[in-house]
Amino acid sequence: MNEATHFFTGFLIGTVGLKKEHHRFLPFFIAMAAILPDIDQFLHLIIPIDIFEHAVATHTLLGAFILTLIYTLISWAVGRKFFLEQKISLSFLLFAALLGMSSHLFLDIFTYRENIYTTNAHLYFWPLWDISFHLNYFFHQDIFPNIYTVRILIEVIYSVVIGSYILFYQWYHKKESPFAMLFPKNWLTYLPEEQVKERYRTVYGLFFVNLAILAVMAISLFF
Repeated sequence: MNEATHFFTGFLIGTVGLKKEHHRFLPFFIAMAAILPDIDQFLHLIIPIDIFEHAVATHTLLGAFILTLIYTLISWAVGRKFFLEQKISLSFLLFAALLGMSSHLFLDIFTYRENIYTTNAHLYFWPLWDISFHLNYFFHQDIFPNIYTVRILIEVIYSVVIGSYILFYQWYHKKESPFAMLFPKNWLTYLPEEQVKERYRTVYGLFFVNLAILAVMAISLFF
């Protein structure tokens, strides 16, 4: 799946699944966790070893959990007061991040690899089980010769469905812009106006942590 699909799936988990307000930090946090496994492309640039190739270490349950835990702990260290004010515990923050991460691994099942029996990609249960989870593993190409076309259709249809839901229902009908979550000041609407400035440093710290993640992921696209 593409990055936008992963990101907005995480956003929907936060707004629809957890019923959080669209402009708050938590939907943004889950959306970021949903794209986090693909940071492996940047890791492979700076540490060019096999385990950091795309869809290898960070696309196992173990690797993705470690990555998500690191992301959660950094976020907690930067924004502890901000989270405590909203009664968001560290354990709940980790739970929310794991929801986003899990959505990434689930959606990546609907990808296609010709060499499913030799690839190191998407070995979700490594090191216990060396099976690569892809669409053509479950639906063998000898029986379903058009499985690659099906994979493309799934991604296109799913992207259109979530895009339409966000644009026409949440944004147009309910007036909930998904872009509101990208502005840190909106994360502070739970506070009285006179207290908002006191939390600017915290929320902008969280914002720049996530901006740095997006930046390094963008850099990896050009190499």
